[in-house]
Amino acid sequence: MKFVQETGAIIANDGGLISMFDGEPGHVDFPDQMIAQLHKLQPGYIQRFTHTHPPGMPKPSGQDNSMMSNLAMVVYPFPVRLGIIVPQSWVLAKREGEFVENVYQWVFEPREVWQARKMIHNDTKRAIVYEKVDSTIFTYSDGILSKKHQPHISSWQDWIIERSYSWQ
Repeated sequence: MKFVQETGAIIANDGGLISMFDGEPGHVDFPDQMIAQLHKLQPGYIQRFTHTHPPGMPKPSGQDNSMMSNLAMVVYPFPVRLGIIVPQSWVLAKREGEFVENVYQWVFEPREVWQARKMIHNDTKRAIVYEKVDSTIFTYSDGILSKKHQPHISSWQDWIIERSYSWQ
């Protein structure tokens, strides 16, 4: 299996796909203006931003952290979440693999914490904190994606995997 490119998606609160974007092997851009407009029209509508990473990179990159920290300011007071889909194991001959989506969340620190820190340390910058909030494992087999204990799931995750990885 070969990693071809990062593919990103914006996911709505109902789990549906809002939009999908192709990137490069080490980078995908999420459209800032579109995100700001969606948030302005319906605050909290975006559930998460998801994208693929190459094998062995299940955590946010420095660029991911920077982007999500900026988006946390745009969608405040709502949290901003980033899903990272990465393969855990695969069998080339069967076009089969196990993928995990790790979801991280960025939020401004609580106002009370910031004010206390400001008084003690004279630190005027409000921190943005992130943490891992969820993990889902998918089995991908010849174009069919499934979760443990669930039948085939026809969804945007299939498309992301197909666009990001080559099985040749």
